[in-house]
Amino acid sequence: GKGGLLVLPTGAGKTFTTVKWVCDNVVPRNIRVLWLANSYYLLDQAFRELSQCARWIPEPRQTLNIRLVSSNPSHDTPSSILLTDDVVIMTTPIAIKNLNSSAKDRSGNAVTTNFRKWVEEGKKSGLFVVLDEAHHAPAHGCRHLLSGTDVAQPGIRTIVQNANLLGLTATPSYADQSRRGWLGKIFEAGIIYQANKTKLTASG
Repeated sequence: GKGGLLVLPTGAGKTFTTVKWVCDNVVPRNIRVLWLANSYYLLDQAFRELSQCARWIPEPRQTLNIRLVSSNPSHDTPSSILLTDDVVIMTTPIAIKNLNSSAKDRSGNAVTTNFRKWVEEGKKSGLFVVLDEAHHAPAHGCRHLLSGTDVAQPGIRTIVQNANLLGLTATPSYADQSRRGWLGKIFEAGIIYQANKTKLTASG
């Protein structure tokens, strides 16, 4: 139930490194994975890497169901998410909108979205959340998505209290001084690993 940061310079392979680790250590344990990013490009990049790495997931695992969700017409919609999805890769704004929906059915009852149902299943299977560009985590919507404690509008880690959170960033700071404290609250374990750009360049 901890959150930590992986800090690698731009171009050093944050996505590849994380996907490889997730495929080696998370997926084989049947823990579901939620991958969040702000842009279509980052979603597609994560999907490509996961598709490539999936072939190396150790037996007895035979399949990996990956769902790519955003408002892009080439991606799936949030309503297409199934409980059998092992990995959901989606934009952070779509996740914010769908975790605690205000939609109601014809009888006036609150509607539970497929994404919320999928997250709730993480109580049984375990849930590992990856947040790309994690330096944006202190922004109001994102921090409430991850760590909101409101009973009516809970965050992911309130719903699934043992969920692990890994933030990926090249810049582990926040421009707004008043929000910097949130980065430490969301990622309690701090920086798990940080690579030095000069050393990486020198090693080719």
